[in-house]
Amino acid sequence: MTRGPGESNASSASELAQALVKRGPSIRLVLREILDGKGLEALDWDRYKRHQKLMIREQTPTSAWMLRAVLRCLKIDAWVMHSGLFNKARDDIVRLANKPRSTFKCLVMMFDMGGTGLVIHHANDRVVITSIARSR
Repeated sequence: MTRGPGESNASSASELAQALVKRGPSIRLVLREILDGKGLEALDWDRYKRHQKLMIREQTPTSAWMLRAVLRCLKIDAWVMHSGLFNKARDDIVRLANKPRSTFKCLVMMFDMGGTGLVIHHANDRVVITSIARSR
């Protein structure tokens, strides 16, 4: 990676996280919601009465991909659901999102995709909208 004068390599996970979210209000909001929703903690149904997962709604494919890439770099299991997926891939993502004990923590869902099959009231009780939906 090309660095400018004075930019150093990240030497810890904390420094890497700071570099990834620098000047990125969307990813900062997403990470704050994950922390507030106890998404990084072990599943505790008795305490929280939900799966502790997050759904992100995004309009732009590159932004959705970037959110997923940053979350995965931070060791948070995230997937993007978009209209180009085959039915089996879509069904696999829905199954992971609905399964309480899966490592799946964050669903980035494009606005062109419906939520059929998602049990949102248990699995994804926190929803972040990072961009405005526009009709084409």
